[in-house]
Amino acid sequence: VCIPFFGKVGLTFTQWTKNPLPLLPHLDQLSSYPYYFQFTLTGYGPDVEPGLRGKEEALIPAFEALARTAGKERVVWRYDPIFFSPRYTPAWHQACFFALAQRLHPWVDQCVVSFMDDYRCMRGRMQALSPLPFTPEAQWALMEGFSQTARRFGLRLATCAEEIDFHSLGVERACCIDRERLEHLGGFSLHAIKAAHQRPACGCAESVDLGAYDTCPAGCRYCYADH
Repeated sequence: VCIPFFGKVGLTFTQWTKNPLPLLPHLDQLSSYPYYFQFTLTGYGPDVEPGLRGKEEALIPAFEALARTAGKERVVWRYDPIFFSPRYTPAWHQACFFALAQRLHPWVDQCVVSFMDDYRCMRGRMQALSPLPFTPEAQWALMEGFSQTARRFGLRLATCAEEIDFHSLGVERACCIDRERLEHLGGFSLHAIKAAHQRPACGCAESVDLGAYDTCPAGCRYCYADH
C-alpha cells in the first residue's frame, strides 16, 4: 500500500506480510521512504493456514530478523483474524497469545487484533473448521485476557475495525495505514485524510492499494482476498 502526500518524499509504504524472508535482502531499496510492516503471526496450524512455513522454525525467526534489520518501530504484529471453534477455543487463544507475546515483545511495540468477519467467499473453506459464533461477552473476556498479557510484556494492544469499544481495558483502536506512525518515521507532517468508503470503525488514512486479490499462495481458510 502506498500513500501520496505533500512533503519532502513522494511516497510512504505500509506492507502486509506473513513471510518477509524473500524481501529482507532488499530492504535497503526502501531506505529512502518511510515504511513499516504489518506482520500477521498467529498460532493456527496448517488446517487453517496450509501454505505457510512453520511458525517455530521459520516465521518467528523471520519476525525477529525483520525487526533487527528494519527496526522494531517498523514492525506491527497482527494476531488476527480471531475465530472460535472446537479446537481454537478462547482458552487456546489466551495461551497462544501469551506464548507469542513472550517471544515477540523484544522486537515489537504494538499488537493489533481483530475478530473474523463473515465473507461469502470463505464460508466453504471455513466450514470444515466448524467456526462458532461470537458473543460480545466472549469477545470482551478474550480482550480482557489479551490486555493483561499485553501489559505484562509492554505491548500496546489495539483492535482493527471492531465496533466494540475496549478502551476501558486499555485497548486502542488501530489504523492499518497509520498516519502518526508514518509521521514519526518520516519526521514530517503527513497531509492525508481519513480513507473514504471504509467501514465506520476503520481509522486508516487515505491510500492507494498496490496489491491484487487472488494472488497470495498461502491459502489461509479465513482469507477474504482469495475467491
